[in-house]
Amino acid sequence: TGLSDDTIVTSGANSTTVISNTMLYNGEDWSIGSDILVARHSASLDGISSSAILHGGIDVRTIDSAEKFNGQVWSSVGARMNSARYALSSSGDSSSVISCGGDIGSSVSNLTEKFNGEIWDILSSINMKRKYFSASGNGNTTLIILGDVFDSCSTEIFTDQNIPILRHIG
Repeated sequence: TGLSDDTIVTSGANSTTVISNTMLYNGEDWSIGSDILVARHSASLDGISSSAILHGGIDVRTIDSAEKFNGQVWSSVGARMNSARYALSSSGDSSSVISCGGDIGSSVSNLTEKFNGEIWDILSSINMKRKYFSASGNGNTTLIILGDVFDSCSTEIFTDQNIPILRHIG
């Protein structure tokens, strides 16, 4: 996540290990950042290197915690998400992020939450349950694109008025 000259990449997995590394990109070079606190993969990461938030994910269990990155170190966000999920998507930064969808382990979710820098609030659900999808926006308006859903040609716009708007493409 980030900009072409201010990017942060963290967490993931290979065939045997869940990864906790963080890499930072300044437009020319990659550098190693501090490790995340809870190793996880299939989490959602938003923001830029000085104001990033990582939330959700899975290791051997589905995770409901979040971490903030201030450009130097990761710190725990005291408030837990309302539902532990992985394969979710979101947009925003560490002070305002909309997070939606994902897999809760036994089913796919359409839950939408907003983090205001301190607490997670439940918003109106997105129209379609989905996981492994893309979202883009600024924490007040989010565009949700495709994903692992039955109707794979769907796009939703979630506005700060807490109303998901379903659009079908194709």
